[in-house]
Amino acid sequence: MRIHIQLSPELDVRKTQHLYSLGLTPDPIAYGFHHALNTGYDISFSSSVLNGPIYQFIRKSIIKIFCLDLLHAIGNWKKIEQADVVWTVTDVEYLGVLLVLILSNNKNTFVLCNNVWLFDRLTKKPRLYSNLIVRMLVKRANLLTFHSVAHQRKAEEFMEGANLRTVPFGISDEAFVVQKPSKGRTRTTTKIFCPGNDKTRNWDAIHQAFANNSKFDVVIVCDRLPISYFEKASNFRQVKRPTIDEFKELYRSTDFVVVSMYENSYSGITVALEAAAMGVPIVSTDTGGIRTYFDDDEVKYVPLASPDAIRDAILNMPIDEAYNQAVKAQSRFIEDNYRCSRMVADYFSLSVA
Repeated sequence: MRIHIQLSPELDVRKTQHLYSLGLTPDPIAYGFHHALNTGYDISFSSSVLNGPIYQFIRKSIIKIFCLDLLHAIGNWKKIEQADVVWTVTDVEYLGVLLVLILSNNKNTFVLCNNVWLFDRLTKKPRLYSNLIVRMLVKRANLLTFHSVAHQRKAEEFMEGANLRTVPFGISDEAFVVQKPSKGRTRTTTKIFCPGNDKTRNWDAIHQAFANNSKFDVVIVCDRLPISYFEKASNFRQVKRPTIDEFKELYRSTDFVVVSMYENSYSGITVALEAAAMGVPIVSTDTGGIRTYFDDDEVKYVPLASPDAIRDAILNMPIDEAYNQAVKAQSRFIEDNYRCSRMVADYFSLSVA
């Protein structure tokens, strides 16, 4: 049995292993797919074949217009064509894989197509465009999987009768070892940690909620924000490209993790799972994929675009309530095993007879 894992060029195995050796990524292979290597199956990974500014411009233009990474799929054509099973993690990879299989008239290779953004994007596209993507490409998928129940519901509007399944995401088994929650907050200043590079993050709301308020000390990990964002807030600090050990220390040294988002059906999951493993209370916008994993007594949810609600949720939450919330979230994390190794096991069970 040959299983090919199609990852983005940015997550090329050689690149990831180098970053892992520097302590900058949690696993030697992205998404914990190293757990698949000792199973007795013939496992291959996509490789980054070409590079250069012209290639990247064409590649990213195709992705922006058509939502698929065609050039990367063509570069791995042989591996895809020869595989019995192909696994993917994001939409742009699986759409490229499906197009390659359609062009080669391959009807046998089983493709597990994991969705992250696609159906949010399609709701914003003309119906003719959406129908073209769905009818010409997505119909070739053997199984559509989702890390977010909310995103799966959006897909059901486009894919009536298709094989859809929620597969919970998982974070690194080795990097994020469970740390028991502590009651903390003996300081006069409440420490807030806001990590996240997704375009869905509402950083304006974070600024409005906490900027220049002496009651809060805010640490942000996001490469997208300009220096001016931090210059306008005396109590904000940016941490750029922390190592995994530094990242874990940021979780351990904070009082709350805050996930502020714009409307979407998939975002915030990774940060919420990491915070739960680290035993930190979570305040999140009530959107995205976090509700797939945690209920109201495990995460404090606040309305969209409500900076005051974010701030008040923290100011008005007693220490015992915050501690109990963190305990419950961590218990759910452990009970439902939100780990990479479990996610890889799910991939096997869903695609290998």
